[in-house]
Amino acid sequence: MSEQKMSRRSILTALGVTGAALATGQFIQVTSAQQGTVTGHIYGGGPGGLPDMLKKRVLALDSIADLNGYEGEYAGRQVHLIGYMPGTDTGGGIYYWDADCPKSAHNGGTIISPTVPFDMNNLAGFLQRAGETDPSGLGCWMAIGLLVDVNTVSALVAGGRRETFHFEGETSISSEIFAKSSLYAWNAEIVQTAVDHSIVYFTGVPGPSYKDIVGFRLAQPDSSSPGGGTANNHASIKFGGGEFNRVMLNKVDTAALGISFGYGSIHLPRRRHEYGVAAFNSFRNIEKMAIENIGASYSMIVGNGVDGIRGNSHGIRLSGYGKPTDAADAECEGVVGAANVIRGMQTGVSMQNTAKGFNLSALYMENVGYAVHAIKGTSQANNPTLGRLDFSSKNVGRGIWSQGASYTTYDFTINGTSEGAGVEELTESSAEGHNVYRGVMRRTAGTGAMIRYSYQVIDLLIDSPAQSGCVLSGGFCRGSVTVTGAGSNGVAVYGSNNKLEVVAANCAGYELLIAGNRNVMDVNIDGDILLTGSDNQLRGFVSGTITVQGQGNDITGVQGYTARGRYAGTTNAAGEVAIPLGLRSYSKGFSVTATVEDAAENVSCRLFSLDSSGVATFAVFANNVPVTSSSVVIHWQAQAL
Repeated sequence: MSEQKMSRRSILTALGVTGAALATGQFIQVTSAQQGTVTGHIYGGGPGGLPDMLKKRVLALDSIADLNGYEGEYAGRQVHLIGYMPGTDTGGGIYYWDADCPKSAHNGGTIISPTVPFDMNNLAGFLQRAGETDPSGLGCWMAIGLLVDVNTVSALVAGGRRETFHFEGETSISSEIFAKSSLYAWNAEIVQTAVDHSIVYFTGVPGPSYKDIVGFRLAQPDSSSPGGGTANNHASIKFGGGEFNRVMLNKVDTAALGISFGYGSIHLPRRRHEYGVAAFNSFRNIEKMAIENIGASYSMIVGNGVDGIRGNSHGIRLSGYGKPTDAADAECEGVVGAANVIRGMQTGVSMQNTAKGFNLSALYMENVGYAVHAIKGTSQANNPTLGRLDFSSKNVGRGIWSQGASYTTYDFTINGTSEGAGVEELTESSAEGHNVYRGVMRRTAGTGAMIRYSYQVIDLLIDSPAQSGCVLSGGFCRGSVTVTGAGSNGVAVYGSNNKLEVVAANCAGYELLIAGNRNVMDVNIDGDILLTGSDNQLRGFVSGTITVQGQGNDITGVQGYTARGRYAGTTNAAGEVAIPLGLRSYSKGFSVTATVEDAAENVSCRLFSLDSSGVATFAVFANNVPVTSSSVVIHWQAQAL
């Protein structure tokens, strides 16, 4: 048997009238609706030649031309068009008779007035109701689902009301399609020949609602894209306001921008787009952004794949406008998503002005410039805030780059960065902090984590950063940090009033450096500690040396270490100098020694006393005679017993 495919027209022709009816259980093949009397001669029956037993069946007609002059015998009468144009099997679909629909609603696609003459040589005139013989009358054929050849897409979509369009075929367009109807495709492709506007733009007042665009392949020229950002007008699929619109199962190939859920007309009572769905779409060679939310809230982003070209672009953008700082009132709030893969973009996820309450989980990002990118808003109130991100990344330029984001939780793994830190909070006066960082990172090109804001929760495991493991400049943070193999210091604490658990080993610099004040540290250090701040408290185990340069530091609870320090002062009249060592507990005792810097061989320094507050009194001698009222620099060392 031949494997050659038969068209729908060929199948129906081969079956014939009776065969088609029997095969489908619902269609009656007639040559023309106006030849009902022929059917009547065959089957008998009432007006129109249709027997009562078949009156409720769907008529299978050849084309739109067969609806000319044919009015339904009753409300809801259905017909099935094999094709839109005579002699074709594309562009057809199911229509039903609506006796109350004004004939003035005719659009030549989803609404057909039987009193508009059909002329296949003047399709534009037919779409514009040219020749309507009953302009004030009632009664039209309404499309349930119209299968349209994409070569007629622009005219048909522009005239749509609330119905849907189904597409087949391929076409090129140079103008924008202003859509008012849902669009469905089976192997349909629309290639745009210019990139200065969108391919399909859903807009209007009120905004587009409950519209779908499903199953298309959309492409724009492979060229330098126009300016992006807020005023972009070149999204492949763009919505201007509205709600409950869905973009699913589309392939956007070589485009400036993929999907844009955007804010709508100033005439709308609520300008932002709401409840948009972007699901199971694929994006390839995207130059600007794949999925944009600009003045859009409550969007749902699920199961999309993005493979970009590392241009000035975002995989997912969250942004909007917030009064009183911004003129428009269209915030970006409550965007959620899961199971999205983003590769080859400049930024994986970008949170911007008014982004708040977002929750994006199960993200994977690879070969992107920034995995997560947060930009401060037009005011502190518009900074990104109260969000949650859960992602894994590989070979990114930077991991998390944050300018002012607050009250946001990050759960992540970062497998290598090539340009900078795994986590970096930028110096920002309006930053409130209160973020949560929980993650694993390795082989960062810069510092593992640079935490500059305060009141944060940190739980980090950092391996082999090129520079320091974690630099904490904020205050009142708590959590734990584990660092191995840092190219500089393991953990460096410049902020104050933090409470951390620190594990560090095999670092090129100090395993722990504390330059801030009043920090409380539980430590397990295989290496050395430098204390330059004051009134810090350490507990735990240190296998190396603790160098104390600040005042009032308590290393009471630390075991297994050697403490050392340097003190510059002046001896008294007895040749003595008192040095606070910061050793506050002596249950096990210390072995304390000291030397005088740059001293001659006959100069010595001896421990005279060590009181309960940790103050050691040393006496300086030259030839066993006290050196009185002299400036000295003493290096001391205390070995825990």
